[in-house]
Amino acid sequence: MWHTCRSFPLKVSFTPLLLFLASAPPLLRLGSMHTRTTSRVVRDEVAALRTVGDALSCFDRMTQLQPLPHVFEFSRLLGVLLRMRYYSEVISLIERMDVLGLTGHISVWSILINCLCHLKNVGLAFCALGKLIKLGFQPDLVTMTTLIHGLCIEGKISKAVVLVDEMVKMGYEPNAVTYGVIIKGLVRTGKTDLAVGLITEWECVNGRLSTVTYNTVIDGLCKEGRLMEGLSLFSRMTDKGIPPDMFTYSSLIHGLCCSGLWKEAVALSYKMAAKGFQSDLLIYSSLVHCACQLGQWREADTLLKQMLREGIQPNVVTYTALVQGLCNVGQWCEVQRLLHEMVQRGVLPNVNTYNILVDAHCKEGLLPKAEHIFKMMAHKGIEPDVVTYNALMDGYCRQGFMDNAAILFDLMIERRCSPDVFTYSILINGYCKAKQVDKASFLFREMLGKGLIPNVVTYTTLIGGFYQIGNSHVAEQLFYEMQAAAKQPDLQAYAVMLNGLCKAKQMDSAMMLFQHMKDHKLEPNDVIYNILQNGLSNIEKLACSQ
Repeated sequence: MWHTCRSFPLKVSFTPLLLFLASAPPLLRLGSMHTRTTSRVVRDEVAALRTVGDALSCFDRMTQLQPLPHVFEFSRLLGVLLRMRYYSEVISLIERMDVLGLTGHISVWSILINCLCHLKNVGLAFCALGKLIKLGFQPDLVTMTTLIHGLCIEGKISKAVVLVDEMVKMGYEPNAVTYGVIIKGLVRTGKTDLAVGLITEWECVNGRLSTVTYNTVIDGLCKEGRLMEGLSLFSRMTDKGIPPDMFTYSSLIHGLCCSGLWKEAVALSYKMAAKGFQSDLLIYSSLVHCACQLGQWREADTLLKQMLREGIQPNVVTYTALVQGLCNVGQWCEVQRLLHEMVQRGVLPNVNTYNILVDAHCKEGLLPKAEHIFKMMAHKGIEPDVVTYNALMDGYCRQGFMDNAAILFDLMIERRCSPDVFTYSILINGYCKAKQVDKASFLFREMLGKGLIPNVVTYTTLIGGFYQIGNSHVAEQLFYEMQAAAKQPDLQAYAVMLNGLCKAKQMDSAMMLFQHMKDHKLEPNDVIYNILQNGLSNIEKLACSQ
């Protein structure tokens, strides 16, 4: 059949054919019945298929019937397997159909092309298209759209766009599905600008695109933080009379929440409700999380109660967002009430919930409570992750309990939880504050040996530590090492360096570094000006005393 392009390996083992008619299912015993009755029974059996095994057995029985069922019935069976995503098995069955002379219909070729595209073998799909045309068949819009989808799956978006243009020249009229496939491929590969441009172009040509097409771009824009562009496209969409759906509103509300525009998000949810769409769990969770991030825990709690009144059960993500909001403002009694409520409703805290609790208590200096929560995780069968260890370790380091932090670090490794950059940065900071810079330096070299790349904060902390013990040479060496590692110093890094140089009375070096910072487009802040002013003042005082 299509072997003129290249043979395709068979990946399915078939159920053996039944050898005795007497023991065969009813389908096999229809050979003497009227063909129309046979087709009806075959159609009914195909419609009832639920598993790949059933489908393969049904195919075997169909091939034993005399006369053979119409190719339409075989195509229906192939369609069932296609929807089950057994693409290789479908191709193998089409090869068997070719032997039986049952591939002389465009539906079979369309299914073959569809399978090849899903298997990311668009080259063979185009070979199949060429064979189809040679056989005198005219590919329909569905087949062409399938090829466009295949190109998009392989990331060949530019070729997919060219194919759409060629289709138009050949007299095809791309529909909403065709446009949607292209737009989805562009957004998925981060080419959202091109997607917006094509929508504008297609609006002029086609006049009206589908809601799904607009949704794809709006969602992509919102996820990229380009909220205003998403809202602008939303306005264009509604001005053209294209009705937004639940997904449209959900994308925009989530985008507004990510931008901290909680009031605007709530207003849009009311507008959505007026259009007959009820807020779902995802929308409520976004609103609750945003309110908590803004410190509006009472509003978040009101939303939670509203969810329950509407029969929407909050999940662990919703509750965890509110727990974080309450922890951020120190509402410990409310935290306990909420934890009790979520357990009562059958929603169990997960590792993220516990991480927030451990971190919040550590930052408040409530180490015994944080340790209790950490131990309680084990009793609940929840394994602490790197975030949990980091939070408790940071709590120890903040209060100078470096022995406890070291023990926890060892426990972390013993339990096969790999330390990350933040783990090492926390410990390095703790040791530097405790003036144990040798241990901090050892950990720094250890993390490099493990392939972990220190960030600007790690470098800055260690630089400050070496200046603190008067070792300006190593501090300066680390600063240049940081830049060599393509880590651009921030204002805090420059502040630490300038402070160290000024205290070492190296004002010429300090002023050169100050100019270096400005050359790199970093605007000095009050902290940096105060450091330089104090350094110059100390030099003047020293000169006067001499």
